[in-house]
Amino acid sequence: MKKMGKWLTAMIAVLAMVLGVFAACGSTDDTTTTTEPEAAITVNATEDTTEYATGAAEETESTGGTSTTPDLSAASDASTSVAVNSTAVTTVTAAPAAPNKKPSTQTEILDFFNKTIAKVKADKPGYTTKERTHIDDQKVSSSNAAINTIGPPIIKLFKDSFSKWSDPETFAPGKEGEIRPKVEVKATDVKSATCKESGANYVIRVNLKDERVPTLPEDENSTMHGKYVMARTKSAIADGAASAGVTISKFDCLYSGSYIEITVNKNTGKILSETTYIACQATMIAKVLFNIDASIPLAAERVYTFN
Repeated sequence: MKKMGKWLTAMIAVLAMVLGVFAACGSTDDTTTTTEPEAAITVNATEDTTEYATGAAEETESTGGTSTTPDLSAASDASTSVAVNSTAVTTVTAAPAAPNKKPSTQTEILDFFNKTIAKVKADKPGYTTKERTHIDDQKVSSSNAAINTIGPPIIKLFKDSFSKWSDPETFAPGKEGEIRPKVEVKATDVKSATCKESGANYVIRVNLKDERVPTLPEDENSTMHGKYVMARTKSAIADGAASAGVTISKFDCLYSGSYIEITVNKNTGKILSETTYIACQATMIAKVLFNIDASIPLAAERVYTFN
């Protein structure tokens, strides 16, 4: 019993750290009144981030290329430049209204999606946001049999608490907060895009491609998910681990199943709500009294409701 008690204590410390940090996915970021990105140190030189490297050339690349775009209402003079974040500026043409016909191709859907996000960033309406964490206690695995035995019940104990919606946080008009994505979503990063009609609205979902981040990045913007939805950084995880007396030697994330969904009035083009959903399989090695390895499925969901 004494040995099992040590395992239990160690597992609780590790899971509390992991879940606590993941559940706070940006909640502290949104309390700032500026649009600066998360504090960064230097990008991990051993990580291959070439495809998603932050840079003006990438951020100003037009998503739709020369493909056909939906026929927007006549407002050719409505072009505007929108600052997406303080370190990368994307020039886009804001959509003054919904297209005259429902966007059908992936190019049309993504074009309208990007213009809608650009417009809400430019208009800066008031909004509220809430979030919650999802975890599957039946899919926790480890090379250690004891962890496989005690992991699921401990996860189950935590997940009920973290799966509850957080208290809504309100942002006044004129403050952009941390509306995602930070930059235009590129077609090369999209698995699929759909547009469905729901009464007077379009419901557009952009499903992101899978992304493996084998080391914790020090700069969120060095990852695709960091630019579009959210990604945990080395400093955030390290700080959370230190507070629980845990040393993390590995945190390998496979992001899969993440998406962004917006609801837009199809007559006015006004965005009503946005949901960002980020899912990953986190494989980690942590040390409390000894090393523990575990693979845990985690997901974070955030909902924005616009005034």
